[in-house]
Amino acid sequence: MSSIDAEFLIEIGEKYLKGDGLPQSTGIAVEMFSTAQVVGEQNPNCDGPSLSFLISKTILERFERIRWESEGELEWGFDKKDGLLILKGKGPLEDYADGRKTCKTRDYGIFDDVPWRKKYKDQIQSAVACYGVSSIGRNAFYNCPSLESVVIPGSVASIGRCAIDSCSSLTSVTFLKSVKTIGNFAFYYCTRLKTISVPKGIGLPFNSFPRSAKINKY
Repeated sequence: MSSIDAEFLIEIGEKYLKGDGLPQSTGIAVEMFSTAQVVGEQNPNCDGPSLSFLISKTILERFERIRWESEGELEWGFDKKDGLLILKGKGPLEDYADGRKTCKTRDYGIFDDVPWRKKYKDQIQSAVACYGVSSIGRNAFYNCPSLESVVIPGSVASIGRCAIDSCSSLTSVTFLKSVKTIGNFAFYYCTRLKTISVPKGIGLPFNSFPRSAKINKY
């Protein structure tokens, strides 16, 4: 099982609701991410950006042993023991806390040497984009066959063409309301993907997802 599982993230959410180290929330979207899912649930007691920040901070603290490598506006690291890939902005996470500073992944060609895919393609079981990442670029996680879980923070507004395509172990996706656009073929050949939940009004090309998948709008 992926190290970023339901129990781990629910534990963070409960800590947040108790107000441990964060201001009282005013309510947008709660982010709870479970194995093989990207889940965003609404709760009137939670503030999405603050919870996104707390999830990112907790993950970075837990995996502080990771060695970081530079890639464009980002730093990335991979934990071989847990199969976890982390993408984050350069510098301290706190630099991105107020939302004024952001970073994004590059757009890659389908045969480009995406650094984490080149080194660890078959080993990546879960991927986390930390708070402050504003977009998941074209082909960023294309064809990672072992990828079960993706954590997308409330700062992400767009997901590019083929960004998480051909990830055959991904089974369910729910998008936060922060996501405004999803590119062509973003998840099209994720063959086990059966259920997708998206906000009403989101830009959604007909070929973003497998034709057999059920799309729920909320």
